[in-house]
Amino acid sequence: MSGARRGAQPNPRGARRGGAAGARRPAYVHGPSTSFVSRLRFAGFVAGCARADLPAPLRLECDFTYRGGHDAAFALLERHPGVDAVAAASDSMAFGVVDALRHRHGIAVPSGVRVVGHDDEAMAAALGYRLTTVRQPMEAMLREALALVQRRIGQPSLPKRRLVMRSEIVLRDSASWPLDAADPTVSVVREDDVAAATDF
Repeated sequence: MSGARRGAQPNPRGARRGGAAGARRPAYVHGPSTSFVSRLRFAGFVAGCARADLPAPLRLECDFTYRGGHDAAFALLERHPGVDAVAAASDSMAFGVVDALRHRHGIAVPSGVRVVGHDDEAMAAALGYRLTTVRQPMEAMLREALALVQRRIGQPSLPKRRLVMRSEIVLRDSASWPLDAADPTVSVVREDDVAAATDF
């Protein structure tokens, strides 16, 4: 047992943990479609929903900002009031989602809609959000990226490599749920494989 912190979750299994655990109508606030990272995170969430026997998530595209997440969430709930879990491609977007749910739609988080971010920004732990999110191993990612660049400089003919690194799901209040001891995939202390990938 290693990894995730108790206290607050998307990714390949993110749908099965904080964001869509116990949910029936998930949605994803997607970054720009031109973003490789955004597409990768969305693909992981879709895969997690499928493994959890949930319908394919609704998807709204916006930019990686608070305002983007806020406006996307407002539009999402106007069109699809049955949504009960929203994952966002970044924490900044997730903060906007939370505020749109609470202040524009009057929906409580997480009892009305569960919300999950990505990146574990400092504000995610603030009392106003207590955001469940995915924390990436930034130092390890930088070390590996530098090593890949150095190898590429030394051997330009090397084939491309994609590294998928292990990240933590940080459980907080925005997507808490009763743990089911019979389900080995649900744990408050476990690392998940999250696509933190870089091509060289």
